Amino acid sequence: MYLWRVAVNALPTRENLMCRLDIPDPSCVQCNQEVESAIHLFSRCQAAKAIWFGACWGFRPDYGQFTSTSDIIKVILDPPSTLCQSQDLWRLTLNMAITLEELWHTRNEVLHLTSPANIYATCLRIKSKFKEYSRILSPCETLRLSKDSVKWAPPPAGTVKLNVNATISQSKAALAVIARNERGTVLKVWAKSIPLCSPLIAETETILWALNIAYGANWRNIAVQSDSKSSIDAILDPSGFPVWAISTNVFNICQLAKSFSSCFFSWINRSGNAATHVTAKYAINCLGSLYFVPGNLPASLAIVCEEDA
Repeated sequence: MYLWRVAVNALPTRENLMCRLDIPDPSCVQCNQEVESAIHLFSRCQAAKAIWFGACWGFRPDYGQFTSTSDIIKVILDPPSTLCQSQDLWRLTLNMAITLEELWHTRNEVLHLTSPANIYATCLRIKSKFKEYSRILSPCETLRLSKDSVKWAPPPAGTVKLNVNATISQSKAALAVIARNERGTVLKVWAKSIPLCSPLIAETETILWALNIAYGANWRNIAVQSDSKSSIDAILDPSGFPVWAISTNVFNICQLAKSFSSCFFSWINRSGNAATHVTAKYAINCLGSLYFVPGNLPASLAIVCEEDA
């Protein structure tokens, strides 16, 4: 509804009000440089330019050469592909729509609260809304189970796949996480030992650890894959898998998954999860934690990762 009001120039800007009321000063309430038309407010005002650039991936509205408010909406519905990858254009449309709404909100704050525009606060508000809306509106639902696999497959472009595995010995458990990109390239490898626990608890601990690693690395799109079908089933349908021992881990996993733009969980056959199995075996025989990057992978692990890719 708001976008429609912008498109037909129905917002009560000072220019529009001047046609119906006696407005002593029709200039922009934020910059006082021009008459406050919708075109000026949303594309020419210095405050608007700063907010667009800061909140919308470097977009510069003055390059659009808008001649009418409908031109602004056309750009939002068909955004420039130079700002992001083609599969993410819907995110750009969403971000631009939120930005346009916040520009009007900021203008009203300046007018009614008689305080200068807080560009930093506006950008933070836009980013917060974008994060919330994109998680809900994503074409790929969070926690969706992809097709079961017997062989490792690369994730979609822009997504990091985290394969996880846990191994149990007589005295302790070991957790392993391997992060790879859409080319199958190993980004990083982590492994550590924890006190002895049941295999199911260890597997969910590993998945939770993988999500914390991804969150700390600021990866926004992830796919988590485990060869523990019970763990994956419990995460995808917590109510249908009421195991008290892992309920806390499952709850924390589901909550943390909401922090990502997209987060998928899927099961893979153990034969397709060989790299994390090898890593966990390393950890079970070590006293401390392990951390590998592509340049220092153990030979056996490097071979398995190469075979996967």
